[in-house]
Amino acid sequence: MRDNGEVRKRLDGLGGQRDAKPACSEGAATVEAVCTCLLESANDLMNPLGAKSTCGVVNGPNLGSPALAVVVYGVSSDEPGERRYALVAHDGTVHRVVAELGHDYAPGAFGVDNRLGLLGGERRKVDAREVVVVRSKATNHDSNLAGLEICEYDVDQETVCALGDATRATRCVTVPMQIDSGCGAGVEPDPEDADARALLEERKPTWSKAKVTLRWSVDQEGYLVVKRATGDAKLVSPGTLGKHPLFSSDAARPAAK
Repeated sequence: MRDNGEVRKRLDGLGGQRDAKPACSEGAATVEAVCTCLLESANDLMNPLGAKSTCGVVNGPNLGSPALAVVVYGVSSDEPGERRYALVAHDGTVHRVVAELGHDYAPGAFGVDNRLGLLGGERRKVDAREVVVVRSKATNHDSNLAGLEICEYDVDQETVCALGDATRATRCVTVPMQIDSGCGAGVEPDPEDADARALLEERKPTWSKAKVTLRWSVDQEGYLVVKRATGDAKLVSPGTLGKHPLFSSDAARPAAK
């Protein structure tokens, strides 16, 4: 329940496979129907005060294609709790969730403040194929020991999409291009607060900073290939590196030109 970078790393360390598909990826006739599906499926949304859940399209930056939109659902921005962001594609007459981008999580306690920022998108030519890349940044902030210690877990993301149509579903893969993680000094304790200063000295040896960068490409078979470029591989969640189907299904990928 206390969502922060350290908790996330420990959960990832347990192993296992990620869900193959995001919630509400089967498709619906309207974005409103997708919202209904998301709210019905999100039984684990953090909503400590029991506020009314909302869902709607984000009026944010250009995502690189009119076929893509971002939907945010959960508590309203002025309520403590969680709001999740889903990338929705319009394939012919169907709207479907194609990627989960992240969330805002500000419970009003624990010193936790997590935010997702949408940075926009663009079309890119990768060899003979065209993709749309949606950029976002997850900023996770955890203040411990009454603010004496600050832990952060920040992720710059690129969600790479092969757009679909009336006969083929849009397929997207989110790649953490850079992860910065670590803990360090927060507010300076009162010089006369001996207990706080002793606690701070006790915590200092545990502080560290780590960083990793990744890169992606599309191979001749239509797979998105994710590799580590630099930094600490332990920051990368299991299942991130390697090959991910991008263009159509394994059985019906278009041949490379």
